[in-house]
Amino acid sequence: MAARWRFRSTSKSTSGSTRSGCWQSGDEWERRTCLSFLFCDRSSEPRLLRMAPIECNVEVEGKQLIRTRIIEYPSELSRVRPLWEELYRRDGGTMFQSFVWNETAARVFASREAMRIVVVDGAVAAIVPACMKPIGNVCLIGESLFDYRDVLCSDPELLPRAWEVLAGWQRNFDVTALRSHKHWGGFRLEPFAKAPAILHDGVTAEQFLSSQRRLGRHSRRLRKHGLSLHRHSGANRALIETIYQRKGNEAVNLFNDRLRRDFMAEICSRPESRCEVFTYETAGELVAALVTFRDDSVRRFYTTYFDERWASLSPGQLLLFEVAADALAEGLDCDFMTGEYPYKMRLATDSVQLYRANATPEQLRELGRGPTTIAA
Repeated sequence: MAARWRFRSTSKSTSGSTRSGCWQSGDEWERRTCLSFLFCDRSSEPRLLRMAPIECNVEVEGKQLIRTRIIEYPSELSRVRPLWEELYRRDGGTMFQSFVWNETAARVFASREAMRIVVVDGAVAAIVPACMKPIGNVCLIGESLFDYRDVLCSDPELLPRAWEVLAGWQRNFDVTALRSHKHWGGFRLEPFAKAPAILHDGVTAEQFLSSQRRLGRHSRRLRKHGLSLHRHSGANRALIETIYQRKGNEAVNLFNDRLRRDFMAEICSRPESRCEVFTYETAGELVAALVTFRDDSVRRFYTTYFDERWASLSPGQLLLFEVAADALAEGLDCDFMTGEYPYKMRLATDSVQLYRANATPEQLRELGRGPTTIAA
């Protein structure tokens, strides 16, 4: 029979937050080092309070120890990196579920998203890379820059434990842009958007070029204007900073924000990200750029930039076309990322439906009790 270890408080702070305590199992007591947990202010204006030590739930199934931990500081993430990377390899998530993307985002956006990563582990494990907005809901790490969100899990039976922890924070839980239903049993999923793509097993590079003859002619016309195609590593930080500074100079753009530009400069430079930048250049002038990431057998087309002075030649569209053709020739799928915009749909042969999930604290508690479905 399973034995449960429960936390018993032995002292309180002036605000009522637990400061120390003991683990109890039957009549036996053992002093333990308490982990950190979030206490939410229940006033009319929600805010983040200072972290205080509180419980870590531990369950013993025969000889199997399962523990629930909460990691709240980016500096602590290195302790779970091996587990995270093992789950990532097994679970088949996108680059946005990788350790390097989440660690970088947690660190760069620490002033905006209070990291509260829930780790449930034993012989199997689950990681929910949660964070909390200063005034708002619980969501998953990534600010506005992660196109696809998800948890990591090797056994879905562990996820109810994580949902119980999130329920205790007394805030709504919102996740946008799920590619898979796999870990979201019980949640009501609503369509959010689609991600256009080209799957290399559905069309060859030759077939793609044949279907886009007009773009092929236009790309050759660019050469007559002195433009040439170049391929750069994401380690070229000066180029990355130039691209995102120019994006930030546009009237309304995600990259008007300095922290987002800082994040892109760092994540592109990380070798694990496998970032490549394709450009059209002439006489040392940057005319267009496409920031991509190699994610297993997929090339993800993340950011497109072009100089408005060259708009009549459609350099952004043509760069997307040329890089897609090269990717197909390399045996890669092309992911044009979130949003069915005309310049993407002109090239796409497929698309992936993305979903939104949300739950109230009460609904999370229901999910924490085991298999159920949130009522409409």
